Amino acid sequence: RIIRKEEEFPPLISLESAVTKIRNNDENIFAKRLNYPNPGLREIATPVTAWGSDLELFVERLLENMETNATTPIQFGIDNRIIILRGDASPLPEGRPFILVNPNILYRSSDDKMVLWRENSLAVPQDIVWGEGEAPSASDPTFVVAKGSRQQMLEVDLFRDAFVEIAAQDLTGKPIRKVLEGEPARSFQQELDHLNGILLVDYASLEELPPVMVYLEGPFHAARQKKAFARAIYQGNSP
Repeated sequence: RIIRKEEEFPPLISLESAVTKIRNNDENIFAKRLNYPNPGLREIATPVTAWGSDLELFVERLLENMETNATTPIQFGIDNRIIILRGDASPLPEGRPFILVNPNILYRSSDDKMVLWRENSLAVPQDIVWGEGEAPSASDPTFVVAKGSRQQMLEVDLFRDAFVEIAAQDLTGKPIRKVLEGEPARSFQQELDHLNGILLVDYASLEELPPVMVYLEGPFHAARQKKAFARAIYQGNSP
């Protein structure tokens, strides 16, 4: 059901703005996650360039508010390139938090070593608010989920690399190099997708999607799917 647009999505906030809100004891900036079709989820996150107590405080609060074993700030509407893996998603002993700043993939497993996973996302709104006379646009997707709209789970079968060699920085800017496999590799790839504006829906065919998502994704699904399947690598460690 497509109904009239009521309000715009707020823009992503910067890391600096997020830290200011934390220090001023403003509202909990991690209280709400962005849900599809929020256009903020399509943004490519901005690299972190400043190190020190502000970054450490931000990551500390993000860890305190994590409800899953893997997350990125952009899922909370905060623009920066950080991934946190913990529990089964972490490669560290006892599932200790593995904090990655400005993460990238340097090397991927070969095509014949990819692993099939079933991933899910609470992503599909049943009611979409849409402006009168408007239509989906890749450059200006101004639509919002209707207030009180229920969400249903989207599940997609997709292949991910069995292992990835990653590059990142720690909270002091020191380089990190590590090979991930199994659940840590899968979780890392999923979270890196979030930092690059790639969503689970991009791995599905239009035939697999609910009608509302077909309506929203149809005009630009092919381009987004091509980006998702590109399996890009990055040579270097600086932003």
